[in-house]
Parts: sequence; structure tokens; C-alpha cells
Amino acid sequence: MRGLHPGTVGDVVKAAAGRIGLDPALLSGHSLRAGLATAAAAQGAQLHQIMK
Repeated sequence: MRGLHPGTVGDVVKAAAGRIGLDPALLSGHSLRAGLATAAAAQGAQLHQIMK
């Protein structure tokens, strides 16, 4: 099994953004990770759980 290339997640996020009419230049793979962390915190997850 091979791992993901570092740019693959960003490419997927940008492609999906473009398909729904968002500007892909404004998003990255980090956007996905940051959004997940924000949503988890809003639902009461503890910082150590989010960082794991």
C-alpha cells in the first residue's frame, strides 16, 4: 500500500471546490484539516483529542 503524495489532498479539495462553484485558489488541504478541528472543538472535543 502506498501513502498519499503531499499535494494530493490539496488537489482533491481544490477540485471539489471548483465543482461547487467556490474559488479553488482560496482553499487547500490545510483548509480541510482546520475545518475539522474547528468543528470538533465546537462539538466539545478536547484539544488533546483533536490533536491526536
